[in-house]
Amino acid sequence: MKTRIIFATLLACFCDSLPAQETPKPFVKYPNPIGTYLTRIQKGKQKHAFNTSTDFNEWQKSAREALIELTGLKQIEKDLVGFKPKVSIGKAEENNDSFTRALYSIETEPGIRVPFYLLVPEEAKKAQPLPLLLCPHGHDTLGLHSYAGAFKDDKHRQKVLGKEGDIGAQAARRGFIVIAPATRGLAKELLVPDPKNRHG
Repeated sequence: MKTRIIFATLLACFCDSLPAQETPKPFVKYPNPIGTYLTRIQKGKQKHAFNTSTDFNEWQKSAREALIELTGLKQIEKDLVGFKPKVSIGKAEENNDSFTRALYSIETEPGIRVPFYLLVPEEAKKAQPLPLLLCPHGHDTLGLHSYAGAFKDDKHRQKVLGKEGDIGAQAARRGFIVIAPATRGLAKELLVPDPKNRHG
């Protein structure tokens, strides 16, 4: 019994001297007031988040209706009654990869043509359907080219590959059909002109 007490005492002393487990630190810590703002908006109700106790079909219907409303698709539908989008089909490029890549465009509104890359894995010729990835880019004026792995020059290639930013090409290599569209207002092809140089 005496040995057990001594052992327990030594173990307690040893464990007490171990460093405490640190709480994981956030990936990025933003200064205030931005940090406070981001924390606040991330704690919102997330009204349309999926919950496993909810019927999937009911959730999907409700979330889809909210998405249509929030993205303005109802208003666009009203504004463009009778308009038929037109797609211009591009020629597939030779790229020595496991997928084909072609630059297309779609007229989304009268006079507005949005370019997009379509990446199709070679295995798509089989009868089995493949998953689709829609990957609009962020704040990169060459974003659709970056995501599709269609580099403008070697500097562009090195920059994108250095951060593994060719996500559309990566997905196509893994068997996804990929649509990488230009993002209006961000892509070089769809920037809003600033004739009076008010924005830089």
